[in-house]
Amino acid sequence: MHTVINTKFNRDKFNFTLTAEDMGYLQTSDPTQTSFNQGDKFHFSPHQTRRSLAYYLIGYELCSFPALKQQFSHLSMAMTRWYARNAYSFEKLYSEIQKERVTQQAEIFARIYQKMANGERIAGGKGQAAVAEISRQGESYFEDGVSKRKLSIDYWIDRLTNGKEHLHAIAPSMYCTNTQCSMRINIDLSECVDCEYDFIENAAYAESSRMDAMRNIEFLKENNELNSSSATKYMMQVKAAEAIMDDLGFKYEKYEFAEDVLNLVIETTMGT
Repeated sequence: MHTVINTKFNRDKFNFTLTAEDMGYLQTSDPTQTSFNQGDKFHFSPHQTRRSLAYYLIGYELCSFPALKQQFSHLSMAMTRWYARNAYSFEKLYSEIQKERVTQQAEIFARIYQKMANGERIAGGKGQAAVAEISRQGESYFEDGVSKRKLSIDYWIDRLTNGKEHLHAIAPSMYCTNTQCSMRINIDLSECVDCEYDFIENAAYAESSRMDAMRNIEFLKENNELNSSSATKYMMQVKAAEAIMDDLGFKYEKYEFAEDVLNLVIETTMGT
């Protein structure tokens, strides 16, 4: 692959000459570089895509160094930091991006509480706790000063800006308010169902995850490759998805596990 890109692609498809503007970006990214000069032809390599991804993810604070290390399978954190070196030169852009990001997060918070005010269901541990609290207080809940402000985007912008609240998406319409959340790369629905930090707005991702697990069970069974580990994993995935769908009042046909699958399942806290 490297040979194809370094010869045919760079020769036939990639004709890029470095300008003064390009050199400015390049020096910002790596002030110590001496390999390139204005007017040089820039050659593409697969390695550059990995470094660019690391640079932008860290620069935009879309990913942490540990998460990036896991994603890139780096042997050490130092290697990951080298990939993303000087990414904080994005500081000028970052303030604008952060402002927009906070506004979008505030809109999500306000939308979720507006749905609860309208009597709509919200899943996830934090969502369920909020719904229960609203139910206990009835219609008067959003008449209170503090609770009423939860319907305002400006209220959440202030909370997010001052570090009193946090929000990140873990899947479509699934949000976590925990800064230490580990679900940014691998999503485990069984840990999201009752998580005290999670809001789940709709069942789209849960239903998709459930369908994937059901297909995998049947496929592995047909090929005599289903074992205790995979049977347990997919059963928990199905049950977690169905629990979310139940919390949201989403209608579906319950998946019935065959006896031979149940016999393989390792006992878990979710039960069978």
